[in-house]
Amino acid sequence: MRIAKAAVVCGVPAPLARELMRAYQSRGRPLKTARAVLELDEATARRVVERFCADGFLEPSQRWAGGEHQWRTTIKGNSLARARFSKPITRATAYRLLNETVSRVRVYNRDPSHLLAVGELAVFGSYLDDSVEQLGDLDLAATVYRRDCDGWRHIERTLDYAEASGRDFPMYTDRLAWPVWELVMFLKNRSTAISLTLEDLSALTGRFEVAYRISSDPDAIQLDPAAPIER
Repeated sequence: MRIAKAAVVCGVPAPLARELMRAYQSRGRPLKTARAVLELDEATARRVVERFCADGFLEPSQRWAGGEHQWRTTIKGNSLARARFSKPITRATAYRLLNETVSRVRVYNRDPSHLLAVGELAVFGSYLDDSVEQLGDLDLAATVYRRDCDGWRHIERTLDYAEASGRDFPMYTDRLAWPVWELVMFLKNRSTAISLTLEDLSALTGRFEVAYRISSDPDAIQLDPAAPIER
């Protein structure tokens, strides 16, 4: 999703509206979260949250034990949370970027040195609307799996994999996350026009098209049916 930086969403400047959606994204948060992001008093923050609910960006989540309301983003709100203010690209450019990304997926999936594999690559967003010629970016979602089904062995191999990369990892968790970071960087190939997520696509949109499926790739190293998803 692309939105003008000077736009106003539910009475809130677009950059701030995006930060608000990111604060509530896919999980319940109370009113004090909105107050902290927006720097508003309780009554005004509540009115803003109610406007975002009325326009379909937020929905009630649950109540705390004390009776306090919580809210979370809807699919529409998740889209706003991922909005970009970058320069638009043409449909022809998006088509080229999609084909190039699929080619990189194929290269990645046939390399036995990688600990992960891309099971599916899906495209969603404005790319699927043929009437839109200027796209904010190319929205892609990758479903990534571990090649090793043994959890402890995967961790050991991941630590070795990070060590072999020659990179400096300030934290232990950074070492564990390296295979995913490496994969994302490889697929995006430094393109600022590609928006790639590893999230569950059903939380972002109900409309998408699968551009690549590993089971249909004869050159790929096929996955164990029990392979766990890596996010």
